[in-house]
Amino acid sequence: MYEREIRSYVKIDLDKFVNNLNRLSEHVKPARLVLVLKADGYGHGAYELAKTALENGYDFFAVAFTSEGVELRKKGIKGRILILNYTDDSEWEDILKYELIPTIHDRESLNALRRTTKKRITVHVNVDTGMGRLGYRVEESADFIKEVVRTEKLEGLYTHFAAADERDKRYTRYQYSRFLSLLKQLKDEGIDIPIIHTNNSAAAIDLPEYANDYVRVGIAIYGLYPSEEVNKDLVELEAILSWYSIVSFVKTIHEGDSIGYGREYIAKEERRIATIPIGYADGYSRMLSNNAFVLIGGKKCPVVGRVSMDQITVDVTDVSEVRKGDECVLIGKQKDEEITADEMAKWRKTINYEVTCNISNRVPRIYVKNK
Repeated sequence: MYEREIRSYVKIDLDKFVNNLNRLSEHVKPARLVLVLKADGYGHGAYELAKTALENGYDFFAVAFTSEGVELRKKGIKGRILILNYTDDSEWEDILKYELIPTIHDRESLNALRRTTKKRITVHVNVDTGMGRLGYRVEESADFIKEVVRTEKLEGLYTHFAAADERDKRYTRYQYSRFLSLLKQLKDEGIDIPIIHTNNSAAAIDLPEYANDYVRVGIAIYGLYPSEEVNKDLVELEAILSWYSIVSFVKTIHEGDSIGYGREYIAKEERRIATIPIGYADGYSRMLSNNAFVLIGGKKCPVVGRVSMDQITVDVTDVSEVRKGDECVLIGKQKDEEITADEMAKWRKTINYEVTCNISNRVPRIYVKNK
């Protein structure tokens, strides 16, 4: 079986992916979904997910950079693709060639587009209501938006919430009120923008009343919640990623023996140690050294010693008959036990987004559906 012929792999469940899309869509309707596939679909594989989404009626995608959109186009993805981030002057020809939708953040970008083509193209504009990154401050945006309307097809206007994943929604409500004030000003001046989108995954779950025309959903489509503070009862999501490896070696060590670089683990008694061919080059962080668990034989086995570039070691003393080639689960279920991306994120003192994004391309992705 192919899965057992490789040392480590990630399994992506496309049925669960579609279930997540359908549940989110039902939750925010009549608004529609913009599927955020940046960073190779948060490490899950943007092309396969875009292809699956198109097959199920979801055709609007967002990426961070032009190169990500170009890659999807070259692989045959036909849906609409919005670029969320900064666009370099050298990228406008690719944007036009591959029919991508740029976000215009400032006058410099607008002028660069004008120098590239006199044709009116479809664009979106991002305004800053409190995130503090790209875009003009919302109070300073109206004149800029009028400039865009004069020369381009302004299809969409959006902002990004800074704290929607927190239980206290006061700042999000403040941001939204600032955005609504801008919309009213524009409408009073006769500017009607077809697509309005403000909600990220957290706001899509907790504040569906802010959905407007579209919601930009990223982490949620992969079955992960943006934080522990969103109301998980509102939308049932299923994690679509599992991460597997195998035991490559098993040995008995004795009192005083050490494991790994720096001798950070020294045995106090006889222990059985399994080596697994996975390491920080695969995205298994050094932060997990002596600070994580792996499922083997249906039991949580502690990682001992430092995480190396290509290998980790775990204590399997309490697991009977561990052999070379046995399955190891880094993220996912095995018998009655489970390790989630959220759990691994806590061990690493980070967020689930980073855990999946950090799984490197050295780890093959295997896609399953219609089980």
